[in-house]
Amino acid sequence: MLELRPGCECCDRDLPPDSDQAFICSFECTFCRTCADTAFGWRCPNCGGELLPRPIRPAEKARTHPASTRRVHRPERCPGGLVADPAHGGSADVGRRSLSVLAPLLAVCRQDPRAGIPSWALEGDFFAVVRTPGELSVVCPEARVPAGTARDGGWRGLEVDGPMALTLTGVLAGLTGPLARAGIAIFAISTHDTDYVLVKEERLAAAREALRRAGHTVRDG
Repeated sequence: MLELRPGCECCDRDLPPDSDQAFICSFECTFCRTCADTAFGWRCPNCGGELLPRPIRPAEKARTHPASTRRVHRPERCPGGLVADPAHGGSADVGRRSLSVLAPLLAVCRQDPRAGIPSWALEGDFFAVVRTPGELSVVCPEARVPAGTARDGGWRGLEVDGPMALTLTGVLAGLTGPLARAGIAIFAISTHDTDYVLVKEERLAAAREALRRAGHTVRDG
């Protein structure tokens, strides 16, 4: 008889016996959907076996054969900082996020590291400028970029709902993992309040579906 353990071994999220978010291996190691996907790629980190949906015990049987109360929590097995969130009673999944799609097509441009910041890089509602010893990078609306400028265009931005505390961990890991497994390239930007994930316009629909399957919500901005 299955134990029906009460929580995720990774993030410690509550998984009641009637939850459809619980996934187990043949040894009953138990994980929530997001950790099973984002952290482990549907493979148990303990035995290497496949993680599959846990059956839900019928209510009449659960009365005579109750679920286990034995909680197993192994945060050391959790990559990417997917740990229990104290703001949710120590049992929430911090990898689950809501995102908005930004309207304009964006371009990622490379300038000479010794060049001044061009005026067109500072126009529009969304832009980012980063200078390093080796380059000057600009992300801005593609329509603002002059002809002849070295660029990679056709990007759409996904904005993570914020603000978020700078001490919060695992946010980008929870987003880039599902996208990587779907073969979707990204360009990431972080600010004080939140994170932005850029994907190519032609992969936007696939990105939305990959994130939805990982438990995230994506809406038009």
